[in-house]
Amino acid sequence: MWLQTLDDHVPVLESKLSSRGPYVFRYLGGPATVSVDQRNGGTFWLEELTDRFESAERLIAGKGTCNGKARLNGPTLIHVRSSADWHARIAGGSRGSAPQAGAERSAPGQRLRRRLLG
Repeated sequence: MWLQTLDDHVPVLESKLSSRGPYVFRYLGGPATVSVDQRNGGTFWLEELTDRFESAERLIAGKGTCNGKARLNGPTLIHVRSSADWHARIAGGSRGSAPQAGAERSAPGQRLRRRLLG
């Protein structure tokens, strides 16, 4: 159970954020694309959380050194599952620039599956 308020204790991704290991952050803006990369780690997941802090939608999944992009439709709570260094960046969205649902992208030695919020 989460006992702290979001406003005081959950970091906000405004343009870029870097960390190591598991992490929870908020995105408060409008539609945009989030780009993430992980270096030399194990499994990596970027997933949206529900208002009850449960897993809702896996946005990006990869292994090892990997990267990917996913579309955010607006304000959301995001959970990173990782054991390595990772970096997230936000870019404003525009029509025609969003990745396609179910698309796959190669990363060095790995396949990365991207899923979008629908």
